[in-house]
Amino acid sequence: MRARRFALTTLLLIATASPALAAATPEGAAKLTSLFQSYLGKEPGVVTVAPEGDVYALTLDFNPLFAKANPADFTGKLSPFAMKLTERGGGKWQVDQDQAVEFAFKGGGVADISGKLASLKGTGVFDEALGYFESSSGTIAGFTYSQVIAPPGEGAQSSQYSIDTITYETAMKPSGSDAADGTSRYTATNLVQKISIPASPAGGTPPIDATVSFASMSQDAKVTGIKFKPLTNIVSFIVAHPSKELMIRDQGALKDALRAALPVFARTEGTAVLDGMKVATPFGEFAASKLTVDVAMNGVVADGYLRERLAFEGLVAPQVIVPPWAADLVPTRFTFDFDVSGFDLAAPAAMMLDKLDLSKEPPLPKDLEQPLLAALLPKGVVNLGLGPTTVVTKISELNVKGGMTAGPMARPAGEATVSLTGFDALLAAIQAVPPEMGMGQAIPALMMAKGMSKSGDNGALTWEIKSTPEGSVTINGVDPTKM
Repeated sequence: MRARRFALTTLLLIATASPALAAATPEGAAKLTSLFQSYLGKEPGVVTVAPEGDVYALTLDFNPLFAKANPADFTGKLSPFAMKLTERGGGKWQVDQDQAVEFAFKGGGVADISGKLASLKGTGVFDEALGYFESSSGTIAGFTYSQVIAPPGEGAQSSQYSIDTITYETAMKPSGSDAADGTSRYTATNLVQKISIPASPAGGTPPIDATVSFASMSQDAKVTGIKFKPLTNIVSFIVAHPSKELMIRDQGALKDALRAALPVFARTEGTAVLDGMKVATPFGEFAASKLTVDVAMNGVVADGYLRERLAFEGLVAPQVIVPPWAADLVPTRFTFDFDVSGFDLAAPAAMMLDKLDLSKEPPLPKDLEQPLLAALLPKGVVNLGLGPTTVVTKISELNVKGGMTAGPMARPAGEATVSLTGFDALLAAIQAVPPEMGMGQAIPALMMAKGMSKSGDNGALTWEIKSTPEGSVTINGVDPTKM
């Protein structure tokens, strides 16, 4: 999947100023070669464009660039990307790809990465005016990936990934003069990751071997205001300035390019649903029938926002680690939902660009930390929100929702609502725990909590918790320190 997206992303480099070509001719191939080389450099063999009937055959081979690296620091091999470009008129190009991909990278004697895509088939329509694909779709089969990391003096940590099939669809349309809005959908089947971590040299932690798998995955996402063209202009600048001296000489133009690319995107959000989760460990198998992940965030804007929600359904723990007395206390469903807002990313980014000087070391002034923090938190605090968060067992259900403000120079303040059903069954289960487990110490606290509760719907016990910047805390209007 990464290789496919890497290959297609390269075509973002087609600039809007490039003329539409009337036919697949040697002259047209030369123009396309020059265009791609303006972004990828003129190293022989990296960019090859040749007319083939009505299409242009484009090959992007990064191995000549890898060969320039110091072998002691990096070696790499990557299958050349081969694509067919067909001019459709109006600055649009049909792009087709059908190949296998293999790669292998080693770095500094520490990292060893390899993998392949047995089949990579994709098609799309690239729009020069948009600076990206107005539509694309494809299928990847037989994706495998292996990673071994061996830090000096430590054992090798390894991960192996495999995915049977991946399909994707994307759509993009202009929004404003240099931005676009779009959607994407990915699906995958039989996702497997094997992890092996050796015991620590000092013997503090045991070795870990686990296998995480999902029967299937689907992911839907959308983005607004993404600035493809300004981002590709940054790539063009970097390629045209391959040395630090050149970057320093023209850093004013670089800073202008970076400013033009902000806020990168206005907002992105997406939902991933993973079915049939299994985690095989030396202690047994953990499982969940479904894992849902929701993520939303704003770009580098004044109205900073980040939200993440995790929801597990059908949780099952290995019987070997769950004694009979704890069976009713183990969660079967769990949801965690939080968000952060009230911070400003635009002001610190602008400040850093204004103060950036590549000719100095460090390139940013050392006394910028406090001004950056003040710009990041214009009100001195951020808003932390806890959405509907739920822990469900066979005998009880706990729900929490609330919010608070917090900052480096301010006391936390906020409020939350907590509700619990099944209190009596939960208390009875804890009372039945063997004394040597020490759970009996929780019983007085539970009884005190019940005494401070109010009755809610369906027999639930509820607690309204409020805290102030002055440090006071009340539960259902009562200060527990005065009881």
